[in-house]
Amino acid sequence: MELSVGARVKFLNEVGEGTVVKILRNNQVLVETEDGFDLPCLISDLILSNETNKNQNNRNAISDTKESLLNKGGRPETLSVSKIVEPESNSSSQLEGDKDPDGESIALLLALVPENSVHPTDGKMSMFLINDGSYRAYYVISRAETNNRLQPLGAGMLEPDTKLLLGVVSQTDLPQGIALNFQLLFFKNKEFKLKPAEQFNISISSVKLLRPGAYVVNDFFDEKAMLVKLTEKDPVEFPEPEKIKEAMLLPKSATTQSNANKVVITEMEEVDLHIEELVDDYSTLSSKEILDIQLARFTTSLEGAIKSKVKRIVFIHGVGNGKLKFELRKLLDTTYAKLRYQDASFKEYGYGATLVMLK
Repeated sequence: MELSVGARVKFLNEVGEGTVVKILRNNQVLVETEDGFDLPCLISDLILSNETNKNQNNRNAISDTKESLLNKGGRPETLSVSKIVEPESNSSSQLEGDKDPDGESIALLLALVPENSVHPTDGKMSMFLINDGSYRAYYVISRAETNNRLQPLGAGMLEPDTKLLLGVVSQTDLPQGIALNFQLLFFKNKEFKLKPAEQFNISISSVKLLRPGAYVVNDFFDEKAMLVKLTEKDPVEFPEPEKIKEAMLLPKSATTQSNANKVVITEMEEVDLHIEELVDDYSTLSSKEILDIQLARFTTSLEGAIKSKVKRIVFIHGVGNGKLKFELRKLLDTTYAKLRYQDASFKEYGYGATLVMLK
């Protein structure tokens, strides 16, 4: 049986049906299920559905839709793709192909590659999942919603030493930041040592996305990219708004102790004063309440840095209407008149940050 893109098929070994969206190698096709997931299947495990002719006639429309999701972007809140793109043809669910490499390394990374790394806001940004380890990784990726629930985007399997384009963040979506959940399961196509399954919530603020210095030369792309190491982070949960409000007034730890008498001095700290970094839901707060929260975080962070003997601290306040920057510097000129300050590096922060020198 020959299948083409757009054919409607049923599964022989399980209930359900779907649409063929890609022809793979080794007598396999990629089937989009009714739940929105893309599954690689052997052609011999499928039969044609009665709706095949209808879908065949509309296959160009299906192809055009997927192309627009990848290149033009939709607008499902954070990401400008409504679901993760299909895995590459070498990322099948079958344990076939060359034997996976020896070794016990687990190394998955999320990569963000802007069209213009010098000015990230000037274009869209491609997002990749990279497997730089010796294990295969089965992944489930979801978008983190504000109600502490997840919206599934897609799933698949990524072989060692491969990378997969997940989607594109449009230029208009960059100011919203990115919040994703990754669930990961590691295995090999030969005898292997069991690795624990892991899950991570990754949140990248708009401030970091728009900062040119966050994109660096790397071994994976010719262009500069932001790399987030998924498998070196501790599993976390998105905190409730009340917990964020309690924690926002606590200064960051600026010291580590190797023994009771030795203190390691931190060279520099960075504190983001954007309200979305301090509270989860600020929609009900007045402008004065927002400013009070930001200045409270500024004061406690600065006091903590002074006590911890931090040498320099950068406060990211953004440009906005200039009110936060004005009030922040007024406090520096009065309450902390002995401290020196200046605009932080333009290359790193643009016009939106103040560097305070404590030493």
